[in-house]
Amino acid sequence: MQTAHGEDDKCSYEFTYMEVRNKILIWKDKDLQYTVSVSKTKEGVMLTCNCPGHTHHGHCKHTGFCENEFNFNHIVKPRSDINKWREEYINEYLDRLEAK
Repeated sequence: MQTAHGEDDKCSYEFTYMEVRNKILIWKDKDLQYTVSVSKTKEGVMLTCNCPGHTHHGHCKHTGFCENEFNFNHIVKPRSDINKWREEYINEYLDRLEAK
């Protein structure tokens, strides 16, 4: 799990890259707002966001930020207990979302 932080005029964002699931979760003010799907290709990585900008135009600020912030060829295993628990919690949360 890799994390990065960003801000715009009104909000703070946390980006959480769940390498095993090939997903980047975008938390806006601590609520899950968008999900970026990560597809690995021969040429590199293709990112697809479910935000309105990417859906309508094929690109968005979220994918641009992710391209610059994450190492898509590396899996980061949590070292501290708090990060292990956090990764487990996020995986359980995603399992519940996918079950709906």
